[in-house]
Amino acid sequence: MATLPLYEHIKTIFKDTDFTSSEGEFLTGKIFEAIERVDRAFIAILLKDTTSKSHFFDAIEDAYLLNQTKLYEFFNAKEYFDNSYTSYTNKIGLIKKESFIKKFDDVVLAFPYKDCILEGGMSNEETSKKEIFYNSIISKEEIDRLFEPKVLTNIQKFDTNGQSMPESISMDDNLIIKGNNLLALHSLKQRYAGHIKLIYIDPPYNTGNDGFNYNDRFNHSTWLTFMKNRLEVARELLSDDGSIFIQIDDFEDAYLKVLLDEIFGKNCFRNKITWKRRGGSANPVNRLNNVVDYILWYSKKEDNFQFFTPFTKDDENTKKIYNSTFAHKTKLFFGVSTDNSDKVLQFF
Repeated sequence: MATLPLYEHIKTIFKDTDFTSSEGEFLTGKIFEAIERVDRAFIAILLKDTTSKSHFFDAIEDAYLLNQTKLYEFFNAKEYFDNSYTSYTNKIGLIKKESFIKKFDDVVLAFPYKDCILEGGMSNEETSKKEIFYNSIISKEEIDRLFEPKVLTNIQKFDTNGQSMPESISMDDNLIIKGNNLLALHSLKQRYAGHIKLIYIDPPYNTGNDGFNYNDRFNHSTWLTFMKNRLEVARELLSDDGSIFIQIDDFEDAYLKVLLDEIFGKNCFRNKITWKRRGGSANPVNRLNNVVDYILWYSKKEDNFQFFTPFTKDDENTKKIYNSTFAHKTKLFFGVSTDNSDKVLQFF
């Protein structure tokens, strides 16, 4: 049996009430007033319906807490739901409370599709797949299904005895997962949330010449949506003393920094590491050759992280300990503690 779109479904549950006209249209003035004062009759209608309860209430043990923000967004949304997946204007810039700004204390990055989830086809088998933007309000069921833990198949174990089929996976095992990184991250979340000490990400740079070809070439705002979806779940995976490193070049560096400030908190920004990746003899026309990449480093908590001063291979301080264990070399490279008991997550 086909289900109604959410907007039409909500209309049906408010039909013949004080919140709709005789023609069945929403009386938005009454509705916004009811939301603001948490009108008991209005809330009762929403609570009686399973669909509206799942969309507009947050379950806390045996109670349900009304999410007024979602309700405001929903009843303001008809204008753009008819023609778009996103409530943001077709313009990228810094905003505060939906208005573009020049200077405010609180600054966040606004971009089209920011309120959406983008699965992002990642394999050769999906080259013909159409990318879908799932709006966080009207596509809640689709997003819930997308983020449900997936079953891992074709599992192989590699150790000193060679290759074998494991009977189980323990928390001490290191995992290499081949597949869509958004689905993989959400599949790992239930078991590994709060346990990952270090995450390193080498995402596509959105230059138009990336080695990995997306099904639909990512423009600026779509790329930011892609990154936001993955960075939010990556933060959940980090332990309280964990850190994340994101490698990027100057095509998206500035906007990514603002997005990371919003997700991790500006106070959790640790450093912007500059790495010279090639020589600069072949300068392009009208600009200097891009010879460096950047690594943006954020910690999960502002003060709860472990740091060891990094050295280069030729540094005098390094020569004394350079031939030590792999774990120590990792400390030197990343500048954070990575003992054998800690988990390191790396995805591309």
